[in-house]
Amino acid sequence: MSTALISLLVIMNGTHQANQQETDTNRFSEANARYSELVEKIKETALPEDIEEIRKVYVNTEHYDPYAVDQDDIERNMFEGIKNEDWEECLENATKILDSNYINLDAHYGAMICADGSGDDSKGEFHRKVLIGLLDAIRKTGDGESEDSAFFCTSTSEVWSFIRMQGYRIAGKSLDHIDGRTYDIMKVVDPDADREFEWYFDVTAQLEFLNAQLFPPE
Repeated sequence: MSTALISLLVIMNGTHQANQQETDTNRFSEANARYSELVEKIKETALPEDIEEIRKVYVNTEHYDPYAVDQDDIERNMFEGIKNEDWEECLENATKILDSNYINLDAHYGAMICADGSGDDSKGEFHRKVLIGLLDAIRKTGDGESEDSAFFCTSTSEVWSFIRMQGYRIAGKSLDHIDGRTYDIMKVVDPDADREFEWYFDVTAQLEFLNAQLFPPE
């Protein structure tokens, strides 16, 4: 292959990548702006309607990553901080997660516990309010009893956190695809009532994200 041809291919590849980045920026710009606006509004007032909306907007932003394996260590460090009553370390890690995912249930829970432990009652109450708002927002999307009334969740990790925060245990799960949508079907145990039941969660956004990574839009 000639040097000229190699140079041409490098230029064409660079142009394609630049065009792709511009397309991605344009695709995300409106959602990114609204997401940032909602984060600031929630920090000021934590109104239920803003909390409900930010969950819908978040999945359309460049921040959305339902797999977020890079956050696993941060989350582990956060819970380790709680265990060791290292409130500063705990809050630092909770904040790192919230900086990229403000609807993260575990991060608001961690921030609440950290703030309460350090004596910052105001901050603890704020994160408690947002956490309750996020849980309520999920509940408002359905009752979980079937695919038609499935709870909307942005990731499998959010599904697991939501269930645990009801005081329930997870006994198993399966995945189903119906009419173009994807559902996590969770086998849930209520230890207080000694009963087991199924809850349906619509995690279509998570699979759409994966497809977009595997087959980027032109």
